[in-house]
Amino acid sequence: MEAYFDLKKFDLVDGDSYIETQLSFVGTSVSYAKLENGALSSEIESTIIIYQNEEILTFRKIVITSPEVSDSTLVDFMDVQRFSLPEGDYRIEVKLLDLHNPEQTEQSLEQEFSITFKDTRMEFSDIMLVKAFSKAQEMTELTKSGYDLIPYVSDYYSSNQSVLAFYSELYRTAPLLEDSLFLLTYYIAKEGSTEAIGEFQKLEKAKCQEVVPMLHMLDISQLPTGKYDLVVEARNRMNETMVNRKITFSRNNFLNEANEDNVALINIDQTFVVQYEDRDSLVEFLNSCHPISSNLERNTVQNQMQVADLATLQKYFFYFWSKRDERNPEQAWYDYQKEVNFVNRAYGTRIKKGYQTDRGRVYLQYGAPNTIVQRYNPVNVLPYEIWHYYKINQFNNKRFLFYSRESVGVDFVLLHSDMLGEVQNNDWPVVMRTKNVEVSSSESSRNRSNARDNFSGDELEDLFYNPR
Repeated sequence: MEAYFDLKKFDLVDGDSYIETQLSFVGTSVSYAKLENGALSSEIESTIIIYQNEEILTFRKIVITSPEVSDSTLVDFMDVQRFSLPEGDYRIEVKLLDLHNPEQTEQSLEQEFSITFKDTRMEFSDIMLVKAFSKAQEMTELTKSGYDLIPYVSDYYSSNQSVLAFYSELYRTAPLLEDSLFLLTYYIAKEGSTEAIGEFQKLEKAKCQEVVPMLHMLDISQLPTGKYDLVVEARNRMNETMVNRKITFSRNNFLNEANEDNVALINIDQTFVVQYEDRDSLVEFLNSCHPISSNLERNTVQNQMQVADLATLQKYFFYFWSKRDERNPEQAWYDYQKEVNFVNRAYGTRIKKGYQTDRGRVYLQYGAPNTIVQRYNPVNVLPYEIWHYYKINQFNNKRFLFYSRESVGVDFVLLHSDMLGEVQNNDWPVVMRTKNVEVSSSESSRNRSNARDNFSGDELEDLFYNPR
């Protein structure tokens, strides 16, 4: 089961504060039961216990039911709960059990937190990152300030996410400010910095009241890769910061990377790249970096660096590894080169170097898999390998199916993976059982619409869904 948890603190101003627990489940990571109408549904038992001074203050045990889906349209789902709590120090324990997976044990986590809202102090609630929002038609656990807010239970934004939406509340401006107006500002800064990045700073006038809600969006399409703070502030008429709050997030973006102009300004004197004086060798080194390169970096190498002179190649190579490890780019390259040498030996063919193969690329991009299942002479299916990763970045339990149409001595091609951004082929069980490359459209449609038994006796599917 792959689930993400977050806890946010809010104040009711005229009553106790409350916490909001947010659980987000990855739809492909949980087990399903078939309903009478043929659809699939998952059920997760959630137990939330809140302790104070090691005594149970409150608890809640519920069953979270996923939307009804087919196996080709598995979707993520979530649960939000609220608990009213006074000022104090607490510990929360969350226990999760997949009710349709008898082999899975209970998963749990613990987290300490404090409620510190004061009636005599102006302050912000926690900042809640928002996945989507709409005008509320009725009051639910998702409703705040007239909107239904679906939390974004993560601190990671990939290159295909162009908007960062958030919600926060500012409390008790009315009794603490003489002026009726003040300034609200929100901005993105590099992690640990107090200086806003100019184009990612917004401000607005606000009127004093008991609760001032903030629901805003920022365009982050041009925000480069890095770690950042999202900051909200309240400022008085003298532009002095009265109170602020921040949340840290990570951004992975393939934009705003190397180009010929900024590479030309790099000084490589006394750096490790000056030892590489053979142009062809340096081009080969750059090509071997493709598995860990962004799309823009790959295009840069293919379109510009293949014809660049030696000095430009050296500068780009230094730039590339400085981005990976600013403090010691030389060691970062040497460590990676060892991995390239390994995949060249392990996965190279007569016509491809190891890093050019699918297995070599996956190994270099994600590291060594935790388990590998090898079936080179299986019955009634093509030769294959299944690679299983316990964790890739923020993702858990990811699998890769490689296969060969000829013999074991040639290249194995990636046929299917449940990793975001990788090849996903709903027809993989059929492809593995036929010598024909093409699958008929009617057969492919059935593969997407008919539910498969993930725990059937079929060895291939059993090994994919339950790698070991």
